[in-house]
Amino acid sequence: IRGQIKELKIPHGEQVLSALTASAGVAQADDHAANPSELLRAADTALYAAKNAGRDRVMVYQAKPSRNR
Repeated sequence: IRGQIKELKIPHGEQVLSALTASAGVAQADDHAANPSELLRAADTALYAAKNAGRDRVMVYQAKPSRNR
């Protein structure tokens, strides 16, 4: 989807707008993100990681290892 967005040619008057970019954060429901709020927070964390890494990319949420071992 991100690649397809970048290939869009959007006319505006007599010009074509410059390429659009998209960033996304992906998270998977598991034992650490069992409820919708936690899952959304994880995806949001991944989205901000994508933006901070230079935008126009997809990042997958990686939970930090717990220190309870």
